[in-house]
Amino acid sequence: MIKHLLLFITYLILSTTLFAQQKKITLTVLNKNNNAIPAATVTLTCISDSSLQYSTYTDTLGKAVINLDSTKKYQYVVTAVGYKAFNKIINLQMGSKATITLQNLTNKGNTVTVVARKPIITQEDDKTIIDPEPLAQSATNAFEVLEKTPGIFTDQDGNFYLSSTTPATIQINGRDMRLSANDLATLIKSLPPNSIQKIEIVRTPSAKNDASGSGGVINIILKKGVKLGLAGSLFFGLNQGKYGNQFAGISLSNSSNKKTKYLYTGFNTRATLDELNSNRKLNIDTLLQQNSDNYIKAKSPYANFGGSYMPNKVWDLGYDANLTYNISNNNSVNLNGVNKQSLNNTFIKNTNDVVNSGNTTNILQNLNAKYKADSGRIEWISSLSYSYYNYNNDQNYGIKNLLGTSGNAQGSGEQHSYRNLTTIQTDLTYKPLKKLTLEVGAKTAWLSFNNATNFVRNGVNDVTRTNKFAYRENITAAYLQASKTIEKVVVKGGLRMEITNMKGTQKIPTTQKFGINRTDLFPY
Repeated sequence: MIKHLLLFITYLILSTTLFAQQKKITLTVLNKNNNAIPAATVTLTCISDSSLQYSTYTDTLGKAVINLDSTKKYQYVVTAVGYKAFNKIINLQMGSKATITLQNLTNKGNTVTVVARKPIITQEDDKTIIDPEPLAQSATNAFEVLEKTPGIFTDQDGNFYLSSTTPATIQINGRDMRLSANDLATLIKSLPPNSIQKIEIVRTPSAKNDASGSGGVINIILKKGVKLGLAGSLFFGLNQGKYGNQFAGISLSNSSNKKTKYLYTGFNTRATLDELNSNRKLNIDTLLQQNSDNYIKAKSPYANFGGSYMPNKVWDLGYDANLTYNISNNNSVNLNGVNKQSLNNTFIKNTNDVVNSGNTTNILQNLNAKYKADSGRIEWISSLSYSYYNYNNDQNYGIKNLLGTSGNAQGSGEQHSYRNLTTIQTDLTYKPLKKLTLEVGAKTAWLSFNNATNFVRNGVNDVTRTNKFAYRENITAAYLQASKTIEKVVVKGGLRMEITNMKGTQKIPTTQKFGINRTDLFPY
């Protein structure tokens, strides 16, 4: 009885203390004529802990009431349509009521100043534009930015999806990478989160895009120089769990009336641990137990540089280059056991350890020229781009049987692959009428890919994993399309023709060849 009474008294004291710390604050929002402003947004953020944030709206009398901890200081921001934002630090110990007078936005003659947050999603024609800046604040690399982007979904293999079961085509600065999902994921993870200027999403690619992009197109536009004279910025960030991720970089640019030069460079380090503990029933009385630890550590320096030159008002010539180097180490430890539940006996047990050490090099260069007539009705853009991707990996693995079966295995191997991609593209846009746009263009791309792996198992060549092959591809395309805006609705149609030539040669384990030569028409 005494014990329960003491608990009740303790609870009563704590409740009274907590209640005493809570204080009701009333904010009244008025305009310069002392009239109430309804539906104004009031946001309060704790000075000592920014994660404590409260938001509410004013009622028809312009009042907003909220309960807060009276021992803390808060900064409040009040915004309303047609008025300037107001912010101030408030100490609740000094009073529980405050009146705020908002000033009208500047309006001189025909000039209207509108203050608003930059929207994260905007729509241009058939293209969705994503502003990645709010997403980058909670990410440590560009891959995490894409994962957080609304409308983009990813799987465990690194594929990205928009609105179908077909993976979307990933572009960087408007150019196809032609990489596997795993290689592309490694490349994107090596980019700092602040390196992305914007993300363009095309769910239904038009005749201008390659036919291979039936699952949609995700175009990652990297940051370039800011054309505001000499400018620079320094950024860094980190997060810390069991292991930590860090990134840092610097951005420099210099521009004049005709010339622009920029350099954006940084690095990204990642350390992650994936732990998997699972129990799966093989039958009613048999249980498969799996424990896996996968530790990944990577370092990725990155550089983006280039410039542009405008000899006159209609021509703009540019050069851009992106260099990325990634060093990664992957250590995987797996413990597997098969247990007879009725006897509580593990009769099969083995370990499987894998260590990978690899590096990737990616080089992307682009020369471009833009012609834009003074009237803005004609725009001609041509570009020559070259990308190089090199991947090297060394692997050591061991399989050790502890119970139930005999025979252990040890092996090692190495993999080397590289890709060369050269693309020439030209696009002409003509607007004969105000809401009518005609587009015509051509593109040709040459891809060469070589891969060689060599594995040894227990001192003997492992023919099941050793291979060597080469692949060549040339795709030439031309397209024509027109679009017209009718009462804010964009109607677009076109036709694309692609000529495809492919040739592949496998040299190990056996010699095999294949080739494809075809011409296709794709209406849009």
